Amino acid sequence: MTKTEKILRATLDAFVARDLVAFDEYLHPAVVWHDLRPQSPIGGGYQGKGEVLSYLAGLLESTGGSMQVEVHDLLASHDHAVALLNVTAQRAGKALDDRAVFVVAIEGEQIREVWAYAGDPYALDEFWA
Repeated sequence: MTKTEKILRATLDAFVARDLVAFDEYLHPAVVWHDLRPQSPIGGGYQGKGEVLSYLAGLLESTGGSMQVEVHDLLASHDHAVALLNVTAQRAGKALDDRAVFVVAIEGEQIREVWAYAGDPYALDEFWA
């Protein structure tokens, strides 16, 4: 297992466990998170630990804590890692079951940048509408 894969796996494990303190430790202070659906209610970019953590905490809160992330596979090189995920959640009488891909840039021992891609962006937009 590469260093980048270990970092991404530990970060995802912390998120799944709802351990935002541990999750925070894996984020670079200047982390940038790209949710690549600008038309979506939750799409856009988030810069810095504060914005990223607030964004993710908001997702958890708006789903009543029902959001679950299952890791299918991780692929990694020296500076980047890719997570193939299944994301499920419920909110406002709606259910989400989506495959997602996260591409992550690692700097040192921390995540520096994330590009989040939805498997079905239209279903995701409907879920968050």
